[in-house]
Amino acid sequence: MINFDEMYNLCRQYSSLNVEDIDYLVGFAHMLENTNDDDDIDIFIDIYNEITRQAVVIYHRPPRRNNSLYEERIVGKEARIENEPGALRTLATGLPSHDILALTQEDKIIKQTIFPIIKDMRNIAVLIFERSAEIPLDEPPDRSGNPALLNDGEFLVKGFQNRFVNQLHEAILVFGDDGNLQLANSEAVSLYHKIGYRDSIVGMTYDNLSLDRSTFRSLWQQLTRKEEAEYIKVETHYFYFWFSIKKVYLKEESKLLLLIQDITDIKKKEEEINLKTSVIQEIHHRVKNNLQSVVSLLRIQARRTDNDSARKALEESVGRIMAIAGTHELLSKQISDEVSLNEVINHIVGNFRKIYSINRIQIETYVDENIYLNSDQMVSIAIICNELIQNVFEHAYDEHENGKIMIKGFYDEQEYILVSVEDNGKGYNSKNVRKNSLGKTLVESYVKEKLNGKLIIQSNNKGTKTSFYFNK
Repeated sequence: MINFDEMYNLCRQYSSLNVEDIDYLVGFAHMLENTNDDDDIDIFIDIYNEITRQAVVIYHRPPRRNNSLYEERIVGKEARIENEPGALRTLATGLPSHDILALTQEDKIIKQTIFPIIKDMRNIAVLIFERSAEIPLDEPPDRSGNPALLNDGEFLVKGFQNRFVNQLHEAILVFGDDGNLQLANSEAVSLYHKIGYRDSIVGMTYDNLSLDRSTFRSLWQQLTRKEEAEYIKVETHYFYFWFSIKKVYLKEESKLLLLIQDITDIKKKEEEINLKTSVIQEIHHRVKNNLQSVVSLLRIQARRTDNDSARKALEESVGRIMAIAGTHELLSKQISDEVSLNEVINHIVGNFRKIYSINRIQIETYVDENIYLNSDQMVSIAIICNELIQNVFEHAYDEHENGKIMIKGFYDEQEYILVSVEDNGKGYNSKNVRKNSLGKTLVESYVKEKLNGKLIIQSNNKGTKTSFYFNK
């Protein structure tokens, strides 16, 4: 008898199936209860357990004419991929699996035939028919190579020898035009063993071995229309495995060749990198937001102070922090840790356009768009350029005097990166600049200590050019 509440609870606990899906499965179970078909076998409905990425039993109809294969109650128990590969394969691909060896939760060897339960073009569960495999438990399934691996010491593809083929890290399977597996190397045997297949794969049909929803008939029709040199390549996600599969039609032999590579470790590393990248981007985003909060506090403090020197110091600090925040903002929007020099310079110029009324002072930038630097270098450059531009606005021109600033960034002949800020102002004598000037100290220390670079200042009554160069 069906326990409807239990079916609902199991589906809600382990899956994201909606109410209509669960009602459909309950109706399917009700239909099985009221039919006399397959009275002599155990019948199950399993769903995908989204928590453990295995399967879980939600319905069991024991045999009516024979004893069940199970002594204990099985509903609610897990079906694992290493024990029931056919059930998990059908859940993953939506393809039926016929007469696949499996191991029950009570360690009995059985054979399963599995069909997908489809609703609204989605595979929501599987229907499993089980019978005894009549194989004693002390007789292990074939896990080694198979004598049918090779034909008279030669692999079917010309030039491939036994020893060579079995040393390859790719699984190689050859199917005849009837869709049955004729040849397989040791890597193929190991791969299918890894995903739970317990019996010999040689002799199985393609449709029982397909890992990517394709059927032999559709694939054969596709490939036989292509030239021999052409192939189909797919990547498929099979539960917690990833496989890269090449499918080739061997015209002379009328065979289908599959090359399967387990790329699970590669995909896991890619996922780890993507996760770390997302975390780093989020950190840059939060740093930028926190710096903007600091900027807001400094601006409030600057408006409230009556001391002109203090107000000026606070406003200069705002500019420096905004330069740093701009770099973190750019880093939060990209995957790489490298930032475009051109984008950072333009961001700094944009800040000055917001802060100052610069109708009388033009700013032009000539920056190589191909220069990308890591975040540490770029933060240093942002602070340096911010100081240099700030200095031009404050000291290079008399009040109401027109002026022009040119900012350049490029590779020089020795492949050093050279950045310069040049104005046509009144110039100054660098020897007369106060030694304790914060701006000058920042520029010198960042060029020397952070960039391991060289600072050059040229100034006369026609203007000032401050350059620094460093090695990437």
